[in-house]
Amino acid sequence: MMLGAGAIALSSATGKEQLRWKEAAEREGRRYGVLSDYVEARMAVVSATGILLIFATMARVPQMSLHWGPALALSAAMLAHFHGFQGRILCFL
Repeated sequence: MMLGAGAIALSSATGKEQLRWKEAAEREGRRYGVLSDYVEARMAVVSATGILLIFATMARVPQMSLHWGPALALSAAMLAHFHGFQGRILCFL
């Protein structure tokens, strides 16, 4: 998947394809009375959003194991350390 994302990131549209996009933007702008720059920007946003949605559907939640013992020990040590300050931390803010 990383190679596919890299290929998409490094790819670029040919001059002919870019010309077609600009022509389509101008045509739609004339049809609806909107500036072609705005239409081009919207087309780019829609394309980028589509690509992100495709990658989002392929993503999976990573499997992580949590060791509760060390996590609780670290939390207890941190709370004990902060309790030792007894509110003196706020005077530095």
